[in-house]
Amino acid sequence: MNFFSRFKTVVLISVLMLAVAGCSDKKDFSKQQYIMNAWSQAIKNRDYTAYSKIEAHPKQPDQFMEMYKDYYPAEIFVVDVTKPSKERIDAEQKKCISRTVSFCVDIIMRKDGSKIPSTGSVELVQYTEGQGSWLIADKTIIRSK
Repeated sequence: MNFFSRFKTVVLISVLMLAVAGCSDKKDFSKQQYIMNAWSQAIKNRDYTAYSKIEAHPKQPDQFMEMYKDYYPAEIFVVDVTKPSKERIDAEQKKCISRTVSFCVDIIMRKDGSKIPSTGSVELVQYTEGQGSWLIADKTIIRSK
């Protein structure tokens, strides 16, 4: 194992240890974990209907299929959730509140099932008029490879 691989392993273990240590003060991320798991399953199964119910700004079906043709997120573990923001106006001129969810995730390559350990964050938005559910927006995933 070369130095870079060892360094990545040490960083990943450190992040996981911090996540476990952060759990000791009884933070409950179960609602956010449920949303992230539903999003992951929708992508894994290429289920556009489920995906479009979870995303704040879903892509068109053909774009969705193209975006996730090579990989899908799996084994998501939520490590932190920020407090809800103050009410604001989004790009579509809708009133909403938001919060950021940070997580660890494996990216699974569809061609061979290989796993790429990664970290990420999403912004969850909740529109104050209408549906009222937390929806996923502004995703960032950083692969370790």
